[in-house]
Amino acid sequence: MKWNVPILIYAIVQFIAFLLVLVATPIDMYRFRPQYITPNTTVVTLWGVKLGVLNTTNTISSDFLWRRCIPRRDRFRLAQACAVLSIFVYGVAAALGFIMLYCCSFFRMVCVALNIVGAVTLCVVWAAVAVTYHVEDNEFCWKESVFSTYGAGFVLLLVAWVLDLLNIAVLLLPVSIAAGGAGGSSNRDSNKEDESSNGNSKRVRWKGRGKMIFQRACRAGDGVGLLAGTPNTAPPWRSRLTPRGCN
Repeated sequence: MKWNVPILIYAIVQFIAFLLVLVATPIDMYRFRPQYITPNTTVVTLWGVKLGVLNTTNTISSDFLWRRCIPRRDRFRLAQACAVLSIFVYGVAAALGFIMLYCCSFFRMVCVALNIVGAVTLCVVWAAVAVTYHVEDNEFCWKESVFSTYGAGFVLLLVAWVLDLLNIAVLLLPVSIAAGGAGGSSNRDSNKEDESSNGNSKRVRWKGRGKMIFQRACRAGDGVGLLAGTPNTAPPWRSRLTPRGCN
């Protein structure tokens, strides 16, 4: 079975992007600078502050961390929802990509729509993290760059977002190429059919002309016999003038 190369590339890249979002969502968006690290706080995730990247327990929740920064708190709530939605969207798009390797090519435009939705939702996530890092909301909410640097989770989200945009291009670019190829092949097929029909008609015409010439030759042989005076008995030299197959 021969797979469609663009679809194969799309499926693999989309699966990688899905894994990146899945891994990045629960880990650090910010990593505290050394002077601000405490025994219980080292990184900031979308859901709060915790000790260590792989620690599953938050020591400080996101709502409590940003309790004096209402816009920032609401921003992170939106980022949490969009991150979970992005995992779902990227996973479905990757699954449909592998399905298209075997059947259901009409899923192409469905995947385009899913990738566009995923690009928007993931952009909301990393944009919320970036705005918090660079913008001071009020006197109680300094920009996060004072206390932290970007974490691995933020970098992975950006990489997944870029892969998503590339996959949209992979899905859209071959559409015109495939249409052109289909049109070209249909034109070639029609040309071949025309040539075949013309060849058959020419063979039929030549066959008809050959039969006519043969019949005339047979009648000419009979005329020679009549001139010899013996219509039913042809002279010996008639066989030289009469084509084979004449009665």
